[in-house]
Amino acid sequence: MHSIFAAGDVLFSSRCSRNSRLIRFGTLSPFSHAAVILDESGLVLEAVPPEKSGTESDSSNQSFGVRTQTLDEFLALHDEVWLFRRPIGLTPEEAIRLKQAGLAFKGQEYDLPSAVASGLTRIGLVSLTIPAASLIWKLTEFGPQPGLIAIGAALVLPALLLRVASTRSWSHAAARALRLPNRWRNKSQGQFCSRLVCDVYEAFGEPLATYGREPRPKDVGRALKSKGFVATRLEPASRR
Repeated sequence: MHSIFAAGDVLFSSRCSRNSRLIRFGTLSPFSHAAVILDESGLVLEAVPPEKSGTESDSSNQSFGVRTQTLDEFLALHDEVWLFRRPIGLTPEEAIRLKQAGLAFKGQEYDLPSAVASGLTRIGLVSLTIPAASLIWKLTEFGPQPGLIAIGAALVLPALLLRVASTRSWSHAAARALRLPNRWRNKSQGQFCSRLVCDVYEAFGEPLATYGREPRPKDVGRALKSKGFVATRLEPASRR
């Protein structure tokens, strides 16, 4: 029993690994993973990609996608863990309802394209749009120049394509318009870690205000802080 944890608390973590560093860089977040605690016994709900299968052990048969783990298993896999605690604990009835809301997502597949695009769209929209805006400014100064127009379009188009690919409604509409096979569309029931936390709270009836449909761990953390959640870094001694 971990008395410092309660239903509805959210865990953010990172590891000293290449994948964790890439995720933190790609999503511009201090964390690479997020999960939600479903009850006081330490049942953790998380979404993990298939690449982790075979390298982690858990108490269930499912090694990727949306799964549950014990709190000890989760903490053993991460080098840095932060706990975001609710400002006011849930009543027993609310705790049961949150757990039921979370378990309804168990077994869903991992949505890797949206997880990647959640970071790339932000990098792309900023790093590619600014140079394009500079080119447009030049166009107004010197008049229409086909070469600059082509370069500006080449800078903006990848960012727009990433945004379409990472937004479910847009990607479905584009796939239908182009008559692409279903496998090219985003999985309607797919999840990744930070989206899962948001979906659990939305199903519970307390939606989090995050950046669009594809939130980063950083966005979830900000939303939780705006609701009064208190962040505490878990030192090794406090994890036991």
